[in-house]
Amino acid sequence: MNATHIHLLLNHLPIIGTLIASVIMVWAIIKNNPKFKDFAAGLVVVLALSAVVVNTTGESAEETVENIPGITETALEVHEDAAKPALILTLAAGLVCGVFLFFSLRKLPMRKSLFIACTVLTVLAFAAMARAGYYGGQIRHTEIAGGTVTPADTKHQDED
Repeated sequence: MNATHIHLLLNHLPIIGTLIASVIMVWAIIKNNPKFKDFAAGLVVVLALSAVVVNTTGESAEETVENIPGITETALEVHEDAAKPALILTLAAGLVCGVFLFFSLRKLPMRKSLFIACTVLTVLAFAAMARAGYYGGQIRHTEIAGGTVTPADTKHQDED
């Protein structure tokens, strides 16, 4: 297994994970459940670490696919440009969630405000991660690239 495999295996984790964590966080706020808050914050810390691994292995993945026919430098750059703010937001969410956990375990004041900040940052991290994932998917999955019509598709349309 090489860095490209690791990138492809783990790249969905921060995307789906931040979505799941966001839902748990909103639920924890609605129910005012400290255990859910602590769990969700801990999850975001782990997801931030996974995002570092995904980002670190991204360069190797790029080198692996950049010479494959049909892969464009533009698609790679758009994905890379989208991944930067996604990583920053996810790291910020992980950091604030780590601070929240410290405050929560010590029962310090400002926990509520910190958790709201965690939630907002996690929702933003999800949006940025989903965007980066969308552009990453377009690198190899031509079926989701906008406006692409193959000759077979054109022939099939003429028959309808």
